[in-house]
Amino acid sequence: MAEKLKSPRLAAVIMIAMIALAVVIGGGRSLRSLRAGVEDIFWNGMAGDGIGVASDLSRNRSDAYNLLSVARGYPVDSALLASLEEAVAAFDAAGDDIEALFDANAQMTDAVAGLYEALGRQQLSERDEGYRQSLYYNIQARNDTMSRDGYNTAALEFNRQLGRFPARLLGRLASVSPAPLAR
Repeated sequence: MAEKLKSPRLAAVIMIAMIALAVVIGGGRSLRSLRAGVEDIFWNGMAGDGIGVASDLSRNRSDAYNLLSVARGYPVDSALLASLEEAVAAFDAAGDDIEALFDANAQMTDAVAGLYEALGRQQLSERDEGYRQSLYYNIQARNDTMSRDGYNTAALEFNRQLGRFPARLLGRLASVSPAPLAR
């Protein structure tokens, strides 16, 4: 047995395995670090000032909830109210999951549009009509801004790099997934 341990062939195999393992670990660490940089842009903005996609999403959630509050004072279809309530709850449940936050925002945006249209058929007070319009347009404008935010550029670049060899292989081995895009 001791003779087999001194074999140059075994030493070469062990060395190759160690190098491969080091490449996977190091490559995975580098890819996770790049992904963390993209996520930092999501949470803190391009300038690191906290103004970015995460803050826009949070403001969309607030505006969606405010539209829900306005709508509760009028006889609108309860399914529309429930749809927006579920979307807001999904946003709240998403926590730090960026992809889930984007999904919940899309769900909120759809529900807000339906409620906006339904409220448009109601005889609203002048103040509530102003709220209806401003809340809806604020959400639409923020969604447009998010789609062009520097986060998307950084996420697209990260995803492009992750899709190329050898990063594609290292990403799979190290369980590094593409960065979600604002939509």
